Amino acid sequence: MANGRILLFSSPALAARALQLADKAIAGGPQGTVATSLPIPKQMDVLCDMAQSLFLVNSQTDDSDGVLLDCIACLDDLLRATELNVPANYIAVLNTLAERLERNSEFGGFLAEQGIDRETVEDAIMWCIGAIAVKSTWIG
Repeated sequence: MANGRILLFSSPALAARALQLADKAIAGGPQGTVATSLPIPKQMDVLCDMAQSLFLVNSQTDDSDGVLLDCIACLDDLLRATELNVPANYIAVLNTLAERLERNSEFGGFLAEQGIDRETVEDAIMWCIGAIAVKSTWIG
């Protein structure tokens, strides 16, 4: 985070630059200094496949690989960092779906049972993506 914005970068090679730009207290250094001893990642640590997640929501009934659950968790982490408030109907849908996916990868029948429209799930994910994009800075 830098000045209330998430620092995003497309390559692990840019991690050092992100740490230089990060807010001092958040960067992990002692007493508000930038941490210089943190290991810089050499490869991607987290994959949040938003396109695949939207495909699953729109046309599939199962998240056996955990792609959708991982996406919801990642969006949740990023939204917490931005301190943005997600509309109540969207957070309720995403929380309900995430709780289901933690116990059972089948979600198509669950959505129908709960009366949750797939379009609402898609709208919730897309709202989150947009909010995160607006509160982010890309390092290139």
